[in-house]
Amino acid sequence: MALKDATAPSSGGLEKSVRELTPEQRTIVGSRASRVFVSAAAGSGKTSLLVARYLRAVGLDGLSPAHVPMVTFTRRAAGEIKHRVREALLREGHADLVGHVESAPIGTIHSLCSRIIRSEALAAGVDPHFVVLDEEQAAVLEHEAGRVAWDEVVLAATSAELACLSRHGHRLRRDVPRLYHQLRQEGVWGDAGPGLTPPPRPLEVQSGRESLERALDDLLARLQGAKLTATAEKNLERVTACREWLPSAGATWRDLEIVSSLMPSLAVGKTKPLFEDLKAAMRDFRSLLGAHYLLDVWGIAQRLLVRFDQEYGALKSARSALDFADLEALTLRVLRTGRAPFPARSWLMVDEFQDTNRLQCELLDRLGVGGTLTVGDPYQSIYGFRGADVRVFRELQDGFEARTDSDVEVSSLSVNFRSRKPLIDALNSIFGHEHLLGSDFPKVVSTEEAFPTG
Repeated sequence: MALKDATAPSSGGLEKSVRELTPEQRTIVGSRASRVFVSAAAGSGKTSLLVARYLRAVGLDGLSPAHVPMVTFTRRAAGEIKHRVREALLREGHADLVGHVESAPIGTIHSLCSRIIRSEALAAGVDPHFVVLDEEQAAVLEHEAGRVAWDEVVLAATSAELACLSRHGHRLRRDVPRLYHQLRQEGVWGDAGPGLTPPPRPLEVQSGRESLERALDDLLARLQGAKLTATAEKNLERVTACREWLPSAGATWRDLEIVSSLMPSLAVGKTKPLFEDLKAAMRDFRSLLGAHYLLDVWGIAQRLLVRFDQEYGALKSARSALDFADLEALTLRVLRTGRAPFPARSWLMVDEFQDTNRLQCELLDRLGVGGTLTVGDPYQSIYGFRGADVRVFRELQDGFEARTDSDVEVSSLSVNFRSRKPLIDALNSIFGHEHLLGSDFPKVVSTEEAFPTG
């Protein structure tokens, strides 16, 4: 079901807005490609470009503001764009459209998701009157969910698991919620809830024990009666201690420490090759013990993750609340059924595209729009901690640049409106240096260079 339409506008011009653009911006606004990908340097007029392209969509192409979704990174940026769109519409003689801008789909990706889910609440399986948790509200519920999950896992733990929790509990309590967020941001989520991929099942400890026993016995036999350096003598003491310890060795933290402490030194002259072989065998055994130890850690982490998810979900459900990850996941679920929230002629515009991730890109691709303009700068991507993945931007850019059809246009904005030429020259020189970003750095030009007065 498409989102509610607003009154379609009459066609009109955007002469004033176009006159204020640079040649680069005018080319992009006038592009007939259905996929326009723009790499925009800092201060290069991204907002002006987006506003002008918006005006073309509603003023020349005859689209309703309800059918021109624009995704920004923050609510503040969305407010600024709405303000500038209203001003531009008035300037271009489209006062009849100004009243529709406030309710138009201009906002963050999560506000767009919320809009779609409310219009498809039945398909999404949610209360249409749900509330959206901001980051601070979600953090309070997550803290409570983490506390409940931790208490339950500790109460049900075996003595061996308690020993593991006493050593690694602080890290598990800190990292499990982080992992929970990462899995959801990456879309690694099934209907049954979260799940960690179990580590490969290692060989049985006994098999590794027997292999190390043979290596130790072989070394002891070959060193029998040999003249040894002082360091080699100390190695021999370690070998003897290792042979005595080995029958009782198990997948415990203490035994991992013991095998590490018994590793031989290789500064032993002519006997070095013998000790090298033994050290490799001891490392293999230590890795085997570590793999078994990690199986126990994995089991605890999995239980913590499942209980965290269950408790956090219950706390949200009791409040008819969704967090940002819920909005993305539910919207994608709706879109994967083939529902199109916008008509095929609609145009999507995305600002700060470098701060999206693969899941969000799939969501945007499934909106069913006829054209898309994305604007971003990979050198301003700083939100990896929120799940942004700049590799998506670079991969798409490379893929689009390799295409030769007219349906895709890759452009850039290089004129900087914020800084004077001396500063821009210095920045180009510094960041374009071979020891920093080199030739990959997209040089920018000043307005003095772009628009010389003669």
